[in-house]
Amino acid sequence: MKISTNGRLAVSFLLMGATTAPLLALVSAGDSAVGMVETVSPTTGSLLAPLETGDAPITVTFSGAADDDSAVGHVELWYRKEGESWAWSGESEDAAAGDFEFTPPGSAPGFYGVYYFDVVVEDSVGNRTTAPSGSTGEGQTTTEFFETSSVEEWWIVL
Repeated sequence: MKISTNGRLAVSFLLMGATTAPLLALVSAGDSAVGMVETVSPTTGSLLAPLETGDAPITVTFSGAADDDSAVGHVELWYRKEGESWAWSGESEDAAAGDFEFTPPGSAPGFYGVYYFDVVVEDSVGNRTTAPSGSTGEGQTTTEFFETSSVEEWWIVL
């Protein structure tokens, strides 16, 4: 790789086993330059949600998303209702830690049941962790979302 006298830079490199990779940094050293390609996926960290609740939205807390080579770009909340397939919730945060407010899709009584949660993390150069897929897997945390019943008062007359 050479920098020409007219200030133009010609970059070419071959990555074994990869068709594209983001160029993370380009450092000039005299009349040559060195490029670093970052292809490592970030880490997901951990998730915490209530074991059971009858209240929506369900707060799902995430922390510890990280990338050693570049910054965390965003974190997406993925969910799977028991017996169904994984789907992106539409919730995304541009931080390595925070809270998602997940509202089960649909309407009563169909949205009651067990929900599994996981995250997909994307770093600032576009590398992503693998998204959950299919109709199996328990993710990182589970919540049973149940119907709350109205409180009945009982009076005993003596």
